Amino acid sequence: MLHHLSYTYSQTKFGGANQDILRALGRLASWMFRDTSRKGSQHVVSASGALGDAYVFPAQDVRTAHLGYQLAWLTTEGGRDQRMSAAAVAERLTVSPTMDPAMERDRLSDLVERWQISRSKSPDPTVVAEVGAILELELRRRWDLTERAYQVLANNDRGVNIGVTDLVGQAHEEFWFQHQRIELRHNDPSQGPAYVAHPETDFHGSSAASRYLIHAAADEAYIGHLIHNDGELFEEALDSGKALRARVANVFDLGSGRSTTPTWVLHLAAGQPHRLRENGRLAPYGSRGHEVTVVSVNVAKDVLEVTIEWTGRKTRALSCGLGAKPADSAWVGEEIAFVVSDASDLTKRRSSRVWKAKDGPGAWLTHGKSPTQIEITGDDGGADLLIDDVRQLEEGQNL
Repeated sequence: MLHHLSYTYSQTKFGGANQDILRALGRLASWMFRDTSRKGSQHVVSASGALGDAYVFPAQDVRTAHLGYQLAWLTTEGGRDQRMSAAAVAERLTVSPTMDPAMERDRLSDLVERWQISRSKSPDPTVVAEVGAILELELRRRWDLTERAYQVLANNDRGVNIGVTDLVGQAHEEFWFQHQRIELRHNDPSQGPAYVAHPETDFHGSSAASRYLIHAAADEAYIGHLIHNDGELFEEALDSGKALRARVANVFDLGSGRSTTPTWVLHLAAGQPHRLRENGRLAPYGSRGHEVTVVSVNVAKDVLEVTIEWTGRKTRALSCGLGAKPADSAWVGEEIAFVVSDASDLTKRRSSRVWKAKDGPGAWLTHGKSPTQIEITGDDGGADLLIDDVRQLEEGQNL
Protein backbone atom coordinates (compact mmCIF):
# COMPACT_ATOMS: atom_id res chain seq x y z
CA MET A 1 0.00 0.00 0.00
CA LEU A 2 2.86 2.40 0.76
CA HIS A 3 4.34 1.63 -2.64
CA HIS A 4 0.97 2.30 -4.28
CA LEU A 5 0.77 5.68 -2.52
CA SER A 6 4.27 6.51 -3.72
CA TYR A 7 3.41 5.60 -7.30
CA THR A 8 0.20 7.61 -7.20
CA TYR A 9 1.29 10.84 -5.57
CA SER A 10 5.09 11.35 -5.57
CA GLN A 11 5.10 12.75 -9.11
CA THR A 12 1.43 13.50 -9.64
CA LYS A 13 0.44 16.26 -12.05
CA PHE A 14 -2.97 16.60 -10.45
CA GLY A 15 -4.23 17.99 -7.15
CA GLY A 16 -4.37 21.68 -8.01
CA ALA A 17 -3.50 23.75 -4.96
CA ASN A 18 -2.78 20.55 -3.03
CA GLN A 19 -0.28 19.17 -5.55
CA ASP A 20 2.79 19.94 -3.41
CA ILE A 21 1.18 18.31 -0.36
CA LEU A 22 0.26 15.22 -2.36
CA ARG A 23 3.78 14.92 -3.75
CA ALA A 24 5.22 15.25 -0.24
CA LEU A 25 2.87 12.49 0.90
CA GLY A 26 4.07 10.31 -1.97
CA ARG A 27 7.73 10.90 -1.10
CA LEU A 28 7.07 10.04 2.56
CA ALA A 29 5.27 6.83 1.55
CA SER A 30 8.18 6.00 -0.75
CA TRP A 31 10.70 6.36 2.09
CA MET A 32 8.53 4.32 4.47
CA PHE A 33 8.21 1.58 1.87
CA ARG A 34 11.98 1.41 1.38
CA ASP A 35 12.62 1.49 5.12
CA THR A 36 10.38 -1.53 5.80
CA SER A 37 12.97 -3.73 4.08
CA ARG A 38 15.77 -2.44 6.34
CA LYS A 39 16.47 -4.89 9.17
CA GLY A 40 15.50 -3.40 12.51
CA SER A 41 13.23 -0.67 11.08
CA GLN A 42 10.89 0.81 13.72
CA HIS A 43 8.64 3.31 11.93
CA VAL A 44 6.46 0.79 10.10
CA VAL A 45 5.63 -2.51 11.78
CA SER A 46 3.58 -5.26 10.16
CA ALA A 47 1.04 -6.39 12.76
CA SER A 48 0.83 -9.93 11.37
CA GLY A 49 4.62 -10.07 11.02
CA ALA A 50 5.11 -8.97 14.64
CA LEU A 51 2.65 -11.58 15.93
CA GLY A 52 4.30 -14.22 13.73
CA ASP A 53 7.67 -13.42 15.32
CA ALA A 54 6.25 -13.45 18.85
CA TYR A 55 4.14 -16.63 18.67
CA VAL A 56 4.09 -20.01 16.95
CA PHE A 57 0.83 -20.95 15.27
CA PRO A 58 -0.17 -24.54 14.35
CA ALA A 59 -0.80 -23.77 10.69
CA GLN A 60 0.91 -23.05 7.37
CA ASP A 61 2.63 -19.68 6.93
CA VAL A 62 0.19 -18.67 4.20
CA ARG A 63 -2.68 -18.88 6.69
CA THR A 64 -0.91 -17.27 9.62
CA ALA A 65 -0.18 -14.21 7.49
CA HIS A 66 -3.87 -13.32 8.03
CA LEU A 67 -4.11 -10.99 11.02
CA GLY A 68 -7.67 -12.02 11.92
CA TYR A 69 -6.64 -15.67 11.83
CA GLN A 70 -3.77 -15.00 14.25
CA LEU A 71 -5.90 -13.01 16.68
CA ALA A 72 -8.60 -15.69 16.71
CA TRP A 73 -6.02 -18.27 17.80
CA LEU A 74 -4.61 -15.96 20.47
CA THR A 75 -7.75 -14.44 21.97
CA THR A 76 -10.48 -17.11 21.65
CA GLU A 77 -11.25 -18.86 24.93
CA GLY A 78 -11.44 -22.62 25.02
CA GLY A 79 -9.42 -25.48 23.62
CA ARG A 80 -7.92 -26.25 20.24
CA ASP A 81 -11.24 -26.96 18.50
CA GLN A 82 -12.80 -23.67 19.57
CA ARG A 83 -9.73 -21.69 18.53
CA MET A 84 -9.48 -23.46 15.18
CA SER A 85 -13.16 -22.84 14.45
CA ALA A 86 -12.86 -19.13 15.31
CA ALA A 87 -9.72 -18.80 13.18
CA ALA A 88 -11.45 -20.43 10.19
CA VAL A 89 -14.31 -17.93 10.45
CA ALA A 90 -11.97 -14.95 10.84
CA GLU A 91 -9.90 -15.72 7.76
CA ARG A 92 -12.97 -15.52 5.54
CA LEU A 93 -12.86 -11.71 5.85
CA THR A 94 -10.14 -10.07 3.79
CA VAL A 95 -7.55 -7.90 5.55
CA SER A 96 -5.39 -7.08 2.53
CA PRO A 97 -5.20 -3.59 0.93
CA THR A 98 -7.79 -4.82 -1.59
CA MET A 99 -11.39 -5.66 -0.73
CA ASP A 100 -13.39 -8.83 -1.15
CA PRO A 101 -14.14 -9.19 -4.91
CA ALA A 102 -17.74 -10.18 -4.11
CA MET A 103 -18.27 -6.95 -2.14
CA GLU A 104 -16.75 -4.86 -4.91
CA ARG A 105 -18.92 -6.57 -7.50
CA ASP A 106 -22.22 -6.66 -5.61
CA ARG A 107 -22.11 -3.51 -3.48
CA LEU A 108 -19.59 -1.06 -4.88
CA SER A 109 -19.45 -1.54 -8.63
CA ASP A 110 -22.73 0.21 -9.48
CA LEU A 111 -22.21 2.95 -6.91
CA VAL A 112 -18.73 3.79 -8.18
CA GLU A 113 -19.96 3.80 -11.78
CA ARG A 114 -22.72 6.26 -10.86
CA TRP A 115 -20.21 8.42 -9.00
CA GLN A 116 -17.85 8.43 -12.02
CA ILE A 117 -20.65 9.58 -14.30
CA SER A 118 -21.72 12.42 -12.01
CA ARG A 119 -18.26 13.57 -10.80
CA SER A 120 -17.74 15.98 -13.73
CA LYS A 121 -20.89 17.86 -12.69
CA SER A 122 -21.78 17.51 -9.04
CA PRO A 123 -21.51 14.09 -7.33
CA ASP A 124 -24.77 12.71 -5.96
CA PRO A 125 -24.48 13.13 -2.15
CA THR A 126 -26.47 9.93 -1.62
CA VAL A 127 -24.01 7.91 -3.70
CA VAL A 128 -21.05 9.54 -1.95
CA ALA A 129 -22.54 8.69 1.45
CA GLU A 130 -23.19 5.06 0.50
CA VAL A 131 -19.67 4.55 -0.86
CA GLY A 132 -18.22 6.26 2.20
CA ALA A 133 -20.18 4.04 4.58
CA ILE A 134 -18.93 0.86 2.90
CA LEU A 135 -15.32 2.01 2.82
CA GLU A 136 -15.46 3.24 6.42
CA LEU A 137 -16.76 -0.14 7.59
CA GLU A 138 -13.90 -1.94 5.83
CA LEU A 139 -11.26 0.49 7.10
CA ARG A 140 -12.66 0.37 10.64
CA ARG A 141 -12.49 -3.42 10.71
CA ARG A 142 -8.86 -3.39 9.62
CA TRP A 143 -8.04 -0.66 12.13
CA ASP A 144 -9.68 -2.61 14.97
CA LEU A 145 -7.67 -5.73 14.09
CA THR A 146 -4.45 -3.72 14.10
CA GLU A 147 -5.35 -2.15 17.46
CA ARG A 148 -6.10 -5.58 18.94
CA ALA A 149 -2.76 -6.89 17.67
CA TYR A 150 -0.99 -3.97 19.33
CA GLN A 151 -2.76 -4.67 22.64
CA VAL A 152 -1.77 -8.36 22.50
CA LEU A 153 1.88 -7.42 22.03
CA ALA A 154 1.85 -4.50 24.49
CA ASN A 155 0.25 -6.56 27.27
CA ASN A 156 2.62 -9.47 26.80
CA ASP A 157 4.55 -10.33 29.97
CA ARG A 158 7.83 -10.57 28.07
CA GLY A 159 10.13 -7.61 28.68
CA VAL A 160 11.43 -5.27 25.99
CA ASN A 161 14.98 -6.01 24.89
CA ILE A 162 17.19 -3.09 25.97
CA GLY A 163 18.79 -3.17 22.53
CA VAL A 164 15.53 -1.86 21.04
CA THR A 165 16.50 1.60 22.32
CA ASP A 166 19.48 1.55 19.96
CA LEU A 167 17.28 0.35 17.09
CA VAL A 168 14.85 3.23 17.69
CA GLY A 169 17.76 5.67 17.69
CA GLN A 170 18.98 4.27 14.39
CA ALA A 171 15.46 4.50 12.96
CA HIS A 172 15.24 8.20 13.86
CA GLU A 173 18.67 8.77 12.34
CA GLU A 174 17.53 7.06 9.13
CA PHE A 175 14.39 9.19 9.02
CA TRP A 176 16.46 12.37 9.30
CA PHE A 177 19.17 11.51 6.78
CA GLN A 178 17.08 9.63 4.24
CA HIS A 179 13.88 11.69 4.28
CA GLN A 180 13.53 14.75 6.49
CA ARG A 181 16.86 16.30 5.48
CA ILE A 182 15.98 15.75 1.81
CA GLU A 183 12.57 17.36 2.30
CA LEU A 184 14.17 20.44 3.82
CA ARG A 185 16.47 20.72 0.81
CA HIS A 186 13.56 20.12 -1.55
CA ASN A 187 11.71 23.09 -0.06
CA ASP A 188 14.80 25.25 0.39
CA PRO A 189 17.34 24.83 -2.47
CA SER A 190 19.84 26.98 -0.56
CA GLN A 191 20.41 23.99 1.74
CA GLY A 192 21.87 22.03 -1.17
CA PRO A 193 20.60 19.78 -3.98
CA ALA A 194 17.87 17.33 -3.00
CA TYR A 195 18.04 13.79 -4.30
CA VAL A 196 14.53 12.41 -4.82
CA ALA A 197 14.31 8.65 -5.35
CA HIS A 198 12.02 7.46 -8.13
CA PRO A 199 9.27 5.03 -7.05
CA GLU A 200 9.84 2.81 -10.08
CA THR A 201 13.32 1.45 -9.32
CA ASP A 202 16.95 2.49 -8.75
CA PHE A 203 17.73 4.57 -11.81
CA HIS A 204 20.80 6.00 -10.07
CA GLY A 205 23.95 4.04 -9.38
CA SER A 206 25.02 5.99 -6.30
CA SER A 207 21.58 5.66 -4.75
CA ALA A 208 21.48 1.90 -5.33
CA ALA A 209 24.99 1.42 -3.93
CA SER A 210 24.33 3.61 -0.90
CA ARG A 211 21.00 1.94 -0.04
CA TYR A 212 22.61 -1.50 -0.38
CA LEU A 213 25.33 -0.55 2.10
CA ILE A 214 22.82 1.01 4.53
CA HIS A 215 20.75 -2.17 4.50
CA ALA A 216 23.89 -4.30 4.88
CA ALA A 217 24.95 -2.24 7.91
CA ALA A 218 21.51 -2.58 9.49
CA ASP A 219 21.55 -6.32 8.92
CA GLU A 220 24.99 -6.59 10.56
CA ALA A 221 24.02 -4.47 13.57
CA TYR A 222 20.59 -5.97 14.25
CA ILE A 223 21.71 -9.08 16.11
CA GLY A 224 24.53 -7.15 17.76
CA HIS A 225 22.01 -4.81 19.39
CA LEU A 226 19.68 -7.54 20.63
CA ILE A 227 21.82 -10.58 21.39
CA HIS A 228 23.24 -9.26 24.67
CA ASN A 229 19.78 -9.31 26.23
CA ASP A 230 18.37 -12.40 24.51
CA GLY A 231 19.47 -15.86 25.62
CA GLU A 232 17.81 -17.61 22.68
CA LEU A 233 19.65 -15.48 20.14
CA PHE A 234 22.89 -16.24 21.96
CA GLU A 235 22.25 -20.00 21.88
CA GLU A 236 21.53 -19.80 18.15
CA ALA A 237 24.78 -17.88 17.62
CA LEU A 238 26.62 -20.43 19.74
CA ASP A 239 25.34 -23.31 17.59
CA SER A 240 26.32 -21.51 14.37
CA GLY A 241 29.82 -20.60 15.55
CA LYS A 242 29.08 -16.88 15.83
CA ALA A 243 29.52 -17.04 19.61
CA LEU A 244 31.74 -19.02 21.95
CA ARG A 245 32.38 -19.89 25.56
CA ALA A 246 35.97 -20.07 26.76
CA ARG A 247 37.98 -20.18 29.99
CA VAL A 248 40.50 -17.44 30.76
CA ALA A 249 43.92 -19.10 31.13
CA ASN A 250 46.12 -16.04 31.47
CA VAL A 251 45.86 -12.25 31.80
CA PHE A 252 48.75 -9.86 31.13
CA ASP A 253 49.36 -6.31 29.95
CA LEU A 254 51.39 -5.54 26.84
CA GLY A 255 51.12 -1.78 27.27
CA SER A 256 54.15 0.46 27.68
CA GLY A 257 54.48 3.54 29.84
CA ARG A 258 51.11 4.95 30.80
CA SER A 259 49.27 3.04 28.06
CA THR A 260 47.56 -0.26 28.79
CA THR A 261 46.86 -3.16 26.45
CA PRO A 262 45.12 -5.93 28.39
CA THR A 263 45.70 -9.30 26.75
CA TRP A 264 44.02 -12.61 27.54
CA VAL A 265 44.78 -16.18 26.62
CA LEU A 266 41.57 -18.20 26.27
CA HIS A 267 41.16 -21.97 26.23
CA LEU A 268 38.37 -23.11 23.97
CA ALA A 269 37.06 -26.67 23.87
CA ALA A 270 38.30 -28.32 20.68
CA GLY A 271 34.86 -29.63 19.71
CA GLN A 272 33.08 -26.28 20.03
CA PRO A 273 32.03 -24.78 16.67
CA HIS A 274 33.61 -21.40 15.99
CA ARG A 275 34.50 -18.95 13.25
CA LEU A 276 37.62 -17.54 14.85
CA ARG A 277 40.30 -15.98 12.68
CA GLU A 278 43.20 -13.68 13.30
CA ASN A 279 42.25 -9.99 13.39
CA GLY A 280 38.62 -10.97 13.91
CA ARG A 281 36.69 -8.90 16.44
CA LEU A 282 34.63 -10.18 19.37
CA ALA A 283 32.50 -8.58 22.08
CA PRO A 284 31.98 -10.07 25.56
CA TYR A 285 28.42 -11.37 25.85
CA GLY A 286 26.39 -9.05 28.04
CA SER A 287 28.81 -6.12 27.80
CA ARG A 288 28.13 -4.38 24.51
CA GLY A 289 30.69 -1.70 23.74
CA HIS A 290 33.70 -3.65 24.98
CA GLU A 291 35.62 -5.23 22.12
CA VAL A 292 38.60 -7.51 21.60
CA THR A 293 40.71 -8.43 18.57
CA VAL A 294 41.89 -11.98 17.98
CA VAL A 295 45.71 -11.94 17.89
CA SER A 296 46.37 -15.63 17.31
CA VAL A 297 44.65 -19.01 17.24
CA ASN A 298 46.79 -22.05 18.08
CA VAL A 299 46.04 -25.72 18.64
CA ALA A 300 47.25 -26.90 22.04
CA LYS A 301 46.74 -30.20 23.84
CA ASP A 302 42.99 -30.93 23.89
CA VAL A 303 42.13 -27.20 23.59
CA LEU A 304 42.23 -24.32 21.18
CA GLU A 305 44.42 -21.53 22.55
CA VAL A 306 43.18 -18.11 21.54
CA THR A 307 45.05 -14.90 22.34
CA ILE A 308 42.92 -11.76 22.38
CA GLU A 309 43.78 -8.09 22.83
CA TRP A 310 41.30 -5.64 24.35
CA THR A 311 40.73 -2.68 22.03
CA GLY A 312 37.35 -1.21 23.01
CA ARG A 313 36.67 0.20 26.50
CA LYS A 314 39.80 -1.57 27.71
CA THR A 315 40.03 0.51 30.91
CA ARG A 316 36.39 0.16 31.90
CA ALA A 317 34.88 -2.64 33.98
CA LEU A 318 32.81 -5.22 32.11
CA SER A 319 29.04 -5.44 32.62
CA CYS A 320 29.18 -9.24 32.79
CA GLY A 321 30.95 -11.95 34.76
CA LEU A 322 33.05 -10.57 37.62
CA GLY A 323 32.40 -7.00 36.57
CA ALA A 324 36.12 -6.26 36.78
CA LYS A 325 38.36 -4.36 34.38
CA PRO A 326 39.97 -6.37 31.54
CA ALA A 327 43.45 -6.03 33.07
CA ASP A 328 42.37 -7.55 36.40
CA SER A 329 44.07 -10.92 37.00
CA ALA A 330 40.95 -12.09 38.86
CA TRP A 331 39.58 -13.16 35.46
CA VAL A 332 42.00 -16.10 35.35
CA GLY A 333 40.02 -19.33 35.64
CA GLU A 334 36.68 -17.67 34.85
CA GLU A 335 34.48 -18.82 31.97
CA ILE A 336 33.28 -16.00 29.73
CA ALA A 337 31.25 -15.88 26.56
CA PHE A 338 31.95 -13.81 23.46
CA VAL A 339 29.91 -12.97 20.37
CA VAL A 340 31.17 -11.90 16.96
CA SER A 341 31.36 -8.10 16.80
CA ASP A 342 29.74 -6.43 13.81
CA ALA A 343 31.36 -3.94 11.44
CA SER A 344 28.19 -1.96 10.80
CA ASP A 345 29.77 1.44 11.53
CA LEU A 346 32.36 0.90 8.80
CA THR A 347 29.71 -0.24 6.33
CA LYS A 348 27.55 2.78 7.18
CA ARG A 349 30.46 5.15 6.52
CA ARG A 350 30.97 3.53 3.14
CA SER A 351 27.31 4.21 2.31
CA SER A 352 27.92 7.97 2.50
CA ARG A 353 31.30 7.88 0.78
CA VAL A 354 29.90 6.18 -2.30
CA TRP A 355 28.10 9.41 -3.23
CA LYS A 356 31.43 11.26 -3.37
CA ALA A 357 33.49 8.55 -5.04
CA LYS A 358 33.10 9.96 -8.53
CA ASP A 359 36.81 9.57 -9.31
CA GLY A 360 37.47 6.28 -7.47
CA PRO A 361 37.28 2.62 -8.52
CA GLY A 362 33.89 1.71 -9.95
CA ALA A 363 32.94 5.34 -10.58
CA TRP A 364 31.86 4.39 -14.10
CA LEU A 365 29.14 2.26 -12.46
CA THR A 366 27.90 4.54 -9.68
CA HIS A 367 28.60 7.96 -11.23
CA GLY A 368 28.27 7.36 -14.93
CA LYS A 369 26.39 10.11 -16.73
CA SER A 370 24.00 8.82 -19.34
CA PRO A 371 24.61 10.40 -22.79
CA THR A 372 20.89 11.10 -23.02
CA GLN A 373 18.40 11.44 -20.22
CA ILE A 374 16.18 8.42 -19.56
CA GLU A 375 12.55 8.84 -20.47
CA ILE A 376 9.86 7.00 -18.54
CA THR A 377 6.14 6.96 -19.26
CA GLY A 378 3.79 7.28 -16.30
CA ASP A 379 0.43 5.63 -15.75
CA ASP A 380 -1.31 8.75 -17.01
CA GLY A 381 0.47 8.48 -20.36
CA GLY A 382 2.76 11.42 -19.73
CA ALA A 383 6.53 11.14 -20.24
CA ASP A 384 9.13 12.35 -17.74
CA LEU A 385 12.88 12.78 -18.18
CA LEU A 386 14.85 11.21 -15.33
CA ILE A 387 17.85 13.20 -14.17
CA ASP A 388 20.76 10.99 -13.09
CA ASP A 389 22.48 11.52 -9.74
CA VAL A 390 25.45 13.34 -11.27
CA ARG A 391 23.16 16.02 -12.72
CA GLN A 392 21.22 16.25 -9.47
CA LEU A 393 24.29 16.66 -7.27
CA GLU A 394 26.66 18.57 -9.51
CA GLU A 395 24.20 20.72 -11.40
CA GLY A 396 21.60 21.13 -8.65
CA GLN A 397 18.73 19.80 -10.74
CA ASN A 398 15.70 18.09 -9.18
CA LEU A 399 13.22 15.54 -10.43
